[in-house]
Amino acid sequence: MTSTHWHEIPFVRICVPFIAGILTQQVMENSMPLIAGLSFTIFLTLLNLINKTSVRRQQFRTGILLALMFTLGTFIRKSAEPSPEEIRQLASFDGIVSGVVRTTEKTDYGFKTNLTIITPSTHDRDIRVMAYIRDRSMNLLPCDTLVFQGGLRQFSSPANPYAFNAGKYYRRQGIHLRRYLDSTEMIASHPYLGGFHLLRKSAEIREEVKAIYKTYVHNDQSSAVLLAMTIGVVDGLDDSIYDAYAKSGAIHVLSISGLHVGIVSVLLFLLIGRVRSSDSMYKKVLRATVLLTGIWAFVFIAGLSPSITRAALMSSIYLTGTIIGRHVKGLNVLAFTAFVCLCINPLQINSLSFQFSYLALCGLLIFFNPMYRLIVTRSWLSKFLWGTIVMSVAAQMLLLPLLIHYFNQISLISVLSSLVAIPASYGILIGGILLLLLHFTFPVVADFVGHVIDIGISIVNNSIIIMSELPMSYLSDVYLPPIEVAILSGTIILIALRILTHRKQCTYAAMFGFAIFGLMHAQALMRTSSSEMLAIYPHEDKVAIDYISERHCFTTFSIDSMPTYRKKEVASFRNTSRARKSQLSLSSPVTPNNVHVLDLPGQGSDSRCYRVAVITDSEFALLNSDLLALQADWIILSSGLSFVMRRAAEDFCVQHRLQFHDLREHGSFYLTKHKNNYSNETQWQNISG
Repeated sequence: MTSTHWHEIPFVRICVPFIAGILTQQVMENSMPLIAGLSFTIFLTLLNLINKTSVRRQQFRTGILLALMFTLGTFIRKSAEPSPEEIRQLASFDGIVSGVVRTTEKTDYGFKTNLTIITPSTHDRDIRVMAYIRDRSMNLLPCDTLVFQGGLRQFSSPANPYAFNAGKYYRRQGIHLRRYLDSTEMIASHPYLGGFHLLRKSAEIREEVKAIYKTYVHNDQSSAVLLAMTIGVVDGLDDSIYDAYAKSGAIHVLSISGLHVGIVSVLLFLLIGRVRSSDSMYKKVLRATVLLTGIWAFVFIAGLSPSITRAALMSSIYLTGTIIGRHVKGLNVLAFTAFVCLCINPLQINSLSFQFSYLALCGLLIFFNPMYRLIVTRSWLSKFLWGTIVMSVAAQMLLLPLLIHYFNQISLISVLSSLVAIPASYGILIGGILLLLLHFTFPVVADFVGHVIDIGISIVNNSIIIMSELPMSYLSDVYLPPIEVAILSGTIILIALRILTHRKQCTYAAMFGFAIFGLMHAQALMRTSSSEMLAIYPHEDKVAIDYISERHCFTTFSIDSMPTYRKKEVASFRNTSRARKSQLSLSSPVTPNNVHVLDLPGQGSDSRCYRVAVITDSEFALLNSDLLALQADWIILSSGLSFVMRRAAEDFCVQHRLQFHDLREHGSFYLTKHKNNYSNETQWQNISG
């Protein structure tokens, strides 16, 4: 295998600094990256003008190109954001507001809808709102218009250091405001009455396909999986099914992506043959036209989601290059499509779909061939099995740091689950297409095919569930801070460069990166091995308590009993402290007056017990003497207390210099033990913000 020269993949050189500019502008959120990029470009241009050496001038020209691409990335990212003043004006506007539906998702309470706001001051701006509509009777589709009374609000950042920051997440998706609506607050809902609209027509076709599938596939979870794998609708997936696919490492088959575009391409190849460079121009154009028509028809029916649109764009570029007789390099196509997509919408860089699809494809292009050549296979079955295994591993090579960072878990049986999930994807997608064709031609046969699909998907679901329940099927509670994720990502990229360029320097740099990663991780483990942390969460009319000491987690609750948003918060708190998975029951006696009293034993040289009292009684009426008799170091006021009771308890705590915290104020309460720099003693300190 020959090494790859960078002049063979020019779009990679262009795309990398462009993405760096977008990310830098996003992190700094001011004009400094743009000014720095322009200054560096001017500086290199001046050096190029005064230098007379041809080799050095070529180097400066390359530097100017990279600096220009970095500057372009910062400019496009900055121009995508509305000004803070515009956001504040809309947040304080209480008049009539109109919003055009961009995307909509059905939920248990109604709809979660992404709106583009239409007001006289925003007619030329794309200011988006996330509207939560408590009404399941509505039938919202893209391009519909909603009219409602103002009341838009900005997302508030949580004071808890471990809670999910919805404001930051949505701002990076280009959504700056939110609104909760019910049927009484909605003034009007107008369907789209314009001409042909691509997204609108796609949504209407998807609704018809959903109705057809549910007619023939009667099991709810089977039809939900069929809808997810064929047209990208995931509304009906049960949490248990979704978790099983996630734990087994097969979650990628449930989201429409390049894998499904590849399956459609393979089916079309089987029907009309591949487009070869040796074919006549007539055959090339005819086959390419049929292939592209089939691929883009599938993309259209599947809702034109960004992930499959990108995959279809890559296929189109590849086929066009084949027709005109040009050798097309996969990394060039990948970088070009990323550049085009980010020029259109730079906020896509924050989408998990964008990150995962491009990193998975990049991993396949870099690692698949070297890994596949490690074992020579003869029969078609062994080639298929080995190819599936290698494809699963190669696709996750570059994804591994992000999987740990976002989901805090690693599947150890992803290779095994891929041997079931990927072939099943072929069968389910073919079955879905066949079911649609038979519905319009032979409905009686379609009924039989629907029954077969129902049984087949049930078998696949049960197999995935069994795999996810195997001992050591996945590692949970895996936590890496951002700096460790960055180092691990850089090290894997160095390994990829070693494969591409065959340079030994990349090997040495990768070994150094792994050493730095190991040292930082070991240091973090040593630092947390002697730490003590306490977290108290409001849960219905009770409280849940976590106490972590020397990486052992003592708890008063089962995480399965918590709501989904709280589970993530609890997991993040435990992962930050590197708490071991084994947990012991923590005694938390309840007094007759509904006060949870928790004694935290001292550790090491600190033998003092710390007492925490959590008041949960909504009719709290303890006497002052009762509170003082508790001798608590911290008094926690539950969110269930009335305002009068909370104010009385607050006044009492202030009067007697007792430390207290109100769970209604921040949602959860966190304490950590730090060493006092003056007295050299360890003390509990509030870290809730």
